[in-house]
Amino acid sequence: MLLKKTNAVLSLITILLLFIHTGYTAYCYLTFYYNPVLKIVFSLPLIVCTCLHAVLGMSAVFMNIEGTSGNFYPQFNRETLVQRISAALILPLLILHIKTFGFLSAAAEGSHSVLIFLIFASEALFYFIVLTHIAVSTSRALITMGWLSSAETKKRIDKTMYIICTLFWIFASAAVIHGQIAMFAK
Repeated sequence: MLLKKTNAVLSLITILLLFIHTGYTAYCYLTFYYNPVLKIVFSLPLIVCTCLHAVLGMSAVFMNIEGTSGNFYPQFNRETLVQRISAALILPLLILHIKTFGFLSAAAEGSHSVLIFLIFASEALFYFIVLTHIAVSTSRALITMGWLSSAETKKRIDKTMYIICTLFWIFASAAVIHGQIAMFAK
């Protein structure tokens, strides 16, 4: 249980850091402001927490600490499936996300409009997958910590997180892609 609680705390910290990082990045793209020091300040703690969260999460799954069979709670298992699939999709999209600026620069130099569009789409997809993972996982972290015990409260938190994450997805995608279009699209 210590592994799961540690991972739950780490996931909540990671969520906060991700919102800060994404908000700062959106601000940079909207204002065309760039500060390499602040980029590291807002990225490095997120990278460290995300990596630790991923390792602990995989350890919990592979060490089979779940404690329940898949047949007992169908709704819970749909959420678990979404949580795990989104987690698995984050890594390849994260690699693309980290290299997006370089890929866009190269694609723009070569006038590869279709590739540029696909990179824009991959950014929006990355934000969608990450925010879906957050929306599904937040109440679960609170349950693991023992801070949430009511099914009704879980539903309210889930609904709130779906709304927040959807709005944040729209904002982040629009801001970043708007900035990228201004810089790279002809």
